[in-house]
Amino acid sequence: MLYKKFLCGLISSMMAVTVFSSSFYSSAVTSETTSEAETTAVSESEENSLPLVTASSEYDAVNGVKDAEELKTSDNDITKQSIITVPDSIVSSSSLLNDKNRATKIKFSGGDQITVSNDKSSICALYIIWDTPVKEWTLSYNGKSMQCGQNGFIHEYAELETPANEITVTLPEGSPTVCDIYTFNSTEKPSWVQDWKAPCEQADMLVLPARGNNEVIDFGGLIPYYAGEVGAKVQVAYMVNQWLEYYRPHEILNALWECGVEYYPVFGDFNDCEVNTYDEALMVYDEDEVTEYVVSLIRRFKPQVAVGQDLKGEGGKGMNMLYAKALADACEISADPNKYPDSANEYGVWDVPKTYLHLYGYSETSNQKYALETSVSSETGLYAETSAPPEDDELNTQSLGSDYENVTGNAGYNGDVEYLVKPIKFDWRLSLDSFGGKSAFEVAQAAFACHKSQTNWVSMADDAAEKSAVYGLYRTNAGYDKNDDADMFENLSVNIVKSDDNQKNPVTSEIPEKYKGTRRSSPVVFAIAVIMMSAAVIAVIWRKYKDRNDNEK
Repeated sequence: MLYKKFLCGLISSMMAVTVFSSSFYSSAVTSETTSEAETTAVSESEENSLPLVTASSEYDAVNGVKDAEELKTSDNDITKQSIITVPDSIVSSSSLLNDKNRATKIKFSGGDQITVSNDKSSICALYIIWDTPVKEWTLSYNGKSMQCGQNGFIHEYAELETPANEITVTLPEGSPTVCDIYTFNSTEKPSWVQDWKAPCEQADMLVLPARGNNEVIDFGGLIPYYAGEVGAKVQVAYMVNQWLEYYRPHEILNALWECGVEYYPVFGDFNDCEVNTYDEALMVYDEDEVTEYVVSLIRRFKPQVAVGQDLKGEGGKGMNMLYAKALADACEISADPNKYPDSANEYGVWDVPKTYLHLYGYSETSNQKYALETSVSSETGLYAETSAPPEDDELNTQSLGSDYENVTGNAGYNGDVEYLVKPIKFDWRLSLDSFGGKSAFEVAQAAFACHKSQTNWVSMADDAAEKSAVYGLYRTNAGYDKNDDADMFENLSVNIVKSDDNQKNPVTSEIPEKYKGTRRSSPVVFAIAVIMMSAAVIAVIWRKYKDRNDNEK
């Protein structure tokens, strides 16, 4: 499968080139280096054409901190007052570490030490932003030391046991790169400080978006509602990682935090590649490896409910199709220890009580009304095709399948009598107490604004609230949904205890009207030119490779 990884890497590089050439971010400026350490400073241009979420929101979506007024009220933030000292081998200014900008960073060597001091105010807490995951590092103060970084968070918060006027960060092995270091004179965290919990051992809900921004673009208010309002343990697991674009992981974390998520997300080992169809996805990704990954997620997090994307790819996107299909396949075999035994040995097996897929059983045709408004049996939770059966059989009856009946013991689609599982539909317009009265969809829109690099390419207009609210029960061993109120935990005995932390992140930001539903118009031509040239290079390389193989034969 090396050729697939090579192809994916090549496509990813093309994507990165296209994004950067399209002025999403300015060019990187690499400073002089020494044998001991390397310093890299990447700055955004003043002419950056990205839509800044300012004015009404006062929120810096990329850097994940509030601007002006918010910072004025964060009296315990002493970052600007603190003095940061780096090793003499570092040639760039240490001010890069307290400029509150993810785009400026310093690359260190293992064992290097960073000292932060403040003679005017004691330091009680530290918030450090890494460029990529690092190994364990040491925080020393007042003659004592504590180990941090056990979970590899790139946004990490640490509280000191006793206040100190000077702290020292001893960096781990490798080439750790630090973006920012914040200091606070109390342990009262501003809402923008992300104090993540490790991925949960047993999740109430496992949500599977293929890549960053799918968690809000496609799922809408699902995560804000269940994570922030209900207080469920929601674990988010992406198919791909996006380390090739340094800003994307930060955007993802900012968006999830805005949604009220407490548990750090996980990412697959697959690189992010732009694939337009399912067939293209299979050219880049190994379907069996993706299914194995999803099986391992189910076994690791043991969710009561798993939620995946649309089998139709949220409008035909190949990666989304592949990840949705992987969940559909994985939930059928995750309880079998003979399937992918490595993860079975590591985590044990698990049979997900309920699996939902976005838009499953839903059609935008005239059958939509039939699917969403036809009453269901109070005894089974199903409704039978007894009159005026939908014409769009593929969209409305794909599913239950022969294996489904064997697993659940309930009548599914058996070839004789067709039953449709009625999709559930949420109302993302209802206000949420945990978010200061904002609706779940307004929270999702604010979270989408955190994906600043994406807001010119994709949009999250108001009409997305309807489509993102529909989910179909793909598989269940807990019975069907019968209640009128949409609830994915119906028929499940789940003890959800809402912690005070769920109130920590009231959404105060608004999305400026002019950025709603917009798409980027320039420099599209230049981006297309870059893609065409890259395709030409690939064609030449492929032809030479083929000719060489023919000659060897």
